[in-house]
Amino acid sequence: MAGWIQRIQPMMWRLNFCDWGTHLLYFILRGVAGNGKPFFFNSWFPLDTDDIASYTLVIIMQALGSVMIGTTLFAVMGLYVTLVSVGCTQLEKIQAALLDIKQHEPSEMNTRLAECVTHHQYVLRYMKELEKTFSPVLFGPFLLVVAALCFTAYTAITLGGKFVEFIQIFIITAAMMFQIQAVCWFGTQLTQQSGRVRDAAWDSDWVGAPVSFQRSIIFMISVSKEFKLTAGKIIPVYQSTVMTVLNETYTYLMVLVNFVDKSSRTQ
Repeated sequence: MAGWIQRIQPMMWRLNFCDWGTHLLYFILRGVAGNGKPFFFNSWFPLDTDDIASYTLVIIMQALGSVMIGTTLFAVMGLYVTLVSVGCTQLEKIQAALLDIKQHEPSEMNTRLAECVTHHQYVLRYMKELEKTFSPVLFGPFLLVVAALCFTAYTAITLGGKFVEFIQIFIITAAMMFQIQAVCWFGTQLTQQSGRVRDAAWDSDWVGAPVSFQRSIIFMISVSKEFKLTAGKIIPVYQSTVMTVLNETYTYLMVLVNFVDKSSRTQ
């Protein structure tokens, strides 16, 4: 996991430029395929966009808005991924130290184990602060992803062969799925690495060691549990959550489709 830390910043920059490029491509295609003056987003402005100066101002505002949204999205994601990778790296160091503890002299084993326990307590404190910080931050995006996927899926069903709009829907869906997949994958890695500390303590070849050392190992095994990040203290940030989000999106989509069908029949 330490290898991810140095790759995150260049990767976020590339994804950011890719996001800007797809928005620019969508703008060009919309201008070529459509009639009139194209916009980055369908929106209302208190300006007369038929005037060239007003239209230019609106395009600049929408372009800056697109850049700001993309930069904010990838900046927060890059910070989250970096901090989770740091936690995973520290947990891997503890695992390596526990597996290597048998290589030391019996007189040093308790000292090495005490260092591992102290290091583990610091990492647990770090992960609790990580949970406290990102739990409310991740809760909003999870709900927004469900809502965005639901409405984009409904829009795709009702479009009826508009190619340029399909490109926009594909971009939004891909961005949302990438965001939730990245968040959940790194959350899964943190959970798995926290559980592997217990496995490393068990595999440290403690059978036959001094009784005091065995008791310390058994105590560490009993207190080392899997740590799970959550979104809003409700949604576990885990790989299976991606499928849960897709299932919820499908459920809300069916409710929305049935509601629209009933409304159209009533009219």
